Amino acid sequence: MKIAIVSASHRKNSRSLEVAQWVSSALRSEGGGLEPVLFDLSQIEMPFWSEELWDPKSLSSRNWQPYREQLLSCSGVVLISPEWAGMIPPKLTNFLLSCSSQELAYKPSLLVGVSSGISGTYPVAQLRMSGSKNNQMVYLPDHLIVRHVGTEGALERLEPRLKFNLKILKKMAECLAQVREKIDLSAYPYGQ
Repeated sequence: MKIAIVSASHRKNSRSLEVAQWVSSALRSEGGGLEPVLFDLSQIEMPFWSEELWDPKSLSSRNWQPYREQLLSCSGVVLISPEWAGMIPPKLTNFLLSCSSQELAYKPSLLVGVSSGISGTYPVAQLRMSGSKNNQMVYLPDHLIVRHVGTEGALERLEPRLKFNLKILKKMAECLAQVREKIDLSAYPYGQ
């Protein structure tokens, strides 16, 4: 089972990418055939969203196609977002706007906020409020906030909680796969 891991920072070699690699490692160690598929938004060149994305013949649509295909092959998502001025990075907003229900609807998503200090809650709140509006992904009730990222022990302290959340993500992916098979995802491809 493939799980998409999205590192939302635009910065190269960011702390968010470090967290994404930590999550990838935990996924692999869980066993059970879990395979991480990393989307490092600092490496992905994406055009600014426009309606052209809906036209399969457009350059925007053709550029999005490889990412769309990777997302289609994934059964769940881990969104890792730093807190920049109390918000998610704009490239993550653009990434989520580019996703239709075909890629993400009724797939479980674990939200992970990242902060070098005591914060990290605002990305989770912002994503819960509007991040799934058009793509219809399903957020886990739990989330993870990595505070004081980059300091000694920051990730290790959260290891048991991460493993618990990944088990839930896997079970929800198995259950929601049955839902995806039984509904017409093309009926409302960009929300309602």
